[in-house]
Amino acid sequence: MKRRVFAAVILCLAGVGAAQPGPGQRGGTIIGRVFEVEQGTAVEYANVVLFSLPESVQVNGAVTDKSGGFRFDGLKPGRYRVEMSFIGYGSRTVKEVEVRAGEPCDLGRIGLELKPIAVPGVEAVGEKPAIRYEVDKKVVDVTKQPNASSGTAVDALRNVPSVKVDVQDNVTVRGSSNFKVLIDGKATQEEPSDALKQIPSATIQNIEIITNPSARYEPDGTAGIINVVLKKQKGRGTSALVNANAGPGDRYGGDALLGYKQGIVSLYAGGNLNRYVFNGDANAERRTYDALDTVATISVGSTHGGPFTGGLRAGLELQDGPMDKSSVSGRFRLFKTGGIDTNSVTEHYQPGDSCRHYTADGGWTWAGRTYFMLADHEHLFDTTGHKLVASASLGGRSAISTGRSEELDSIGDTTYGRLTDNDGLWHRLDAEVQYTRPRFGGGSLDAGYDGWWERTDARTNTDLYDRVTHRYVHDTISSRPYYGTECVHGAYATWSWSLKRLGVQPGLRVEYDSRLVKLTDTDSAYPMKRWDCFPGLHLSYSLPANQQVTTGYSRRIDRPTAWDLTPLATWYDAHTIGRGNPSLRPQYTDAYEGSYQLPFGASSLNAGVYYRVTHDLFEWVTATSDSTALLQTVRNVGSDRSLGVELSGTLSPLKWLTLSPSANLSDYWLLLEDQDSTGHSLAWSASLDLDVHLESATQFRLSGNYYAPTATSQGRQGGWFDTNIALKQSFLKRALSVTLRVSNLLGRGIWRSVSEGPGFYTASTWRAEPRVITLAASYNLNSFKLEPKMRAGEGIESEGAGGAGGGGGGGPQR
Repeated sequence: MKRRVFAAVILCLAGVGAAQPGPGQRGGTIIGRVFEVEQGTAVEYANVVLFSLPESVQVNGAVTDKSGGFRFDGLKPGRYRVEMSFIGYGSRTVKEVEVRAGEPCDLGRIGLELKPIAVPGVEAVGEKPAIRYEVDKKVVDVTKQPNASSGTAVDALRNVPSVKVDVQDNVTVRGSSNFKVLIDGKATQEEPSDALKQIPSATIQNIEIITNPSARYEPDGTAGIINVVLKKQKGRGTSALVNANAGPGDRYGGDALLGYKQGIVSLYAGGNLNRYVFNGDANAERRTYDALDTVATISVGSTHGGPFTGGLRAGLELQDGPMDKSSVSGRFRLFKTGGIDTNSVTEHYQPGDSCRHYTADGGWTWAGRTYFMLADHEHLFDTTGHKLVASASLGGRSAISTGRSEELDSIGDTTYGRLTDNDGLWHRLDAEVQYTRPRFGGGSLDAGYDGWWERTDARTNTDLYDRVTHRYVHDTISSRPYYGTECVHGAYATWSWSLKRLGVQPGLRVEYDSRLVKLTDTDSAYPMKRWDCFPGLHLSYSLPANQQVTTGYSRRIDRPTAWDLTPLATWYDAHTIGRGNPSLRPQYTDAYEGSYQLPFGASSLNAGVYYRVTHDLFEWVTATSDSTALLQTVRNVGSDRSLGVELSGTLSPLKWLTLSPSANLSDYWLLLEDQDSTGHSLAWSASLDLDVHLESATQFRLSGNYYAPTATSQGRQGGWFDTNIALKQSFLKRALSVTLRVSNLLGRGIWRSVSEGPGFYTASTWRAEPRVITLAASYNLNSFKLEPKMRAGEGIESEGAGGAGGGGGGGPQR
């Protein structure tokens, strides 16, 4: 019922918008596009105010759409002034525009530059903050973060509002690990945290945090989207960027990016090689019991391991004329990650008060290769942003995971042993067509189709240790092949329009999902087919002094992964079994958000509130399999709700000092469908970045984070505290930079988890290695010239800049 009502609202809104006067129906028209000077990207929801001349009376106001466009229709003939502004940027003014009846006046592209910082008694040049807020997302400028110079995308996200990074570098968005990672707007083939760990931060320009995406984006990822925007060359000529880092304990890495642009051809190539090791101590306690017996196990040990990755990427772009652009690109990566666990274990048995001591050795690896190829073409119909984009991509992964679990008695003889490996192939094909028409029914239309098909072929192999022959013997019962396929077709449309200072964007996406999981050597099959509807609505209102109020609603989905659906059991050790659930249902989240941005001088304040409801929530849960073993499986456990408030700001009390505090408070409720009890926690986190610019070429950052414990379906996780420092020094006119970074400055990061249920209790503690030191160097060599069309705002401030003036005129501006 709710879906039908929402769809009806959207259709009604569309009807109202279509009834608005179109261009040329009466009076004159002023149109234009606002973009960011540094990146050359469109600025959405910028304030545009129209004044009549010579009396300078405000006639109308608007906010820009997704392509940065704006328009005023039905204007009386005469002279006008147009003012444009956006949070954190200086205003631009077209001082005099002549409007004639029935004739459109195109101001072209108008660039907004960073707003200079005003400090009493000092004239300083403004610098874009490391984190800035736009209407629908947070943008992390990685180039402004010295603590990310020697790391990965994970390091760039450590102190970002809405994002949490734990002591093992696992990333969550507003407490959820279910989010989508995009690279330059395209889906990756990895789990979210794993994908972010593989991207060197030195190759990243921006990271966009989109917690309430519109219907334009695929709905996967209930917590939202993290989009990683890689560096690209903007000017003609040759450019090169080389980075290297190293630290004690087998930590090293490096990457390089080369670019060339001349005439209609632009190409790039790059590669990276990285090795990072995690060391820590781990303690665990486990109790299993029934009516007669209790077994308590205590283990104390250490862990050692981490990822090793190497990759190549390349791309070619052709400007096929003033209206067409084509590109092809590809990525290839080799990876290997794993760990070694050594534990001293004591088992106590009741009744009888007997005990057993042994050593548990274990290890795991995850290794393979991935590829990704993309081709796209963009056609512009005119210079207003009216365009059609088509793209297709093919990606895949070949990987094998291995696990070893052994128990040794006091004299070193093996009493138990199990070797497990899972090998598989995964392929995915994507296709997308996107149509954008700025002048549609008084607003801007964005519609399209995207679909994907993927297949996973896998096999589980298990060998058991034979104490008689002292050899490993193949276990045919636990070794089985299986495969899974999934195909999704989606169609979407969003429509944006503005009414003075109010911006409105309703949207709707409809999808058909078909899934099949099958054991290859049996008749066991688990199909699923379903239709889904994903509505969305986003509103914004511009206040004086660059203040902005936004609100929005979206519906998201989390589809189970191949590992979640695996119907076979995998033994992690002698006492723990893992098994997926091929009948698992997707989980859905309804997300509501509101935010307010207040810039004042060199500082700014950002406040937000959010409410999220997740249905058919699935989690990995633990249950007793027998008197000594625990079974971990995944199932739909119920629903959860969270109501939260986010506060963040940027304070610049001195020209050389910037403080960036943030805090998040959320009330979380977990409602279990098969139990009367509920889980509840008042979760909160806080962080602070302190940036000191000692001089123009020196930057120092001190960062601190605290995350409070949170509830799970069977216990609690967290909390922890960590601190990091980084000192960055630039040389040779900023072409060369050297960064010294220290993680876990105040000691070990500690993480604890407790889980309990009928017949079991588990508790584990992990302590990270303290004071990890890394030294990084980066060299940037550029020998190119800016394109004339990249010089923003030429002629905008001059008198009579109407007509074809603006950003250089003469053909499409990309």
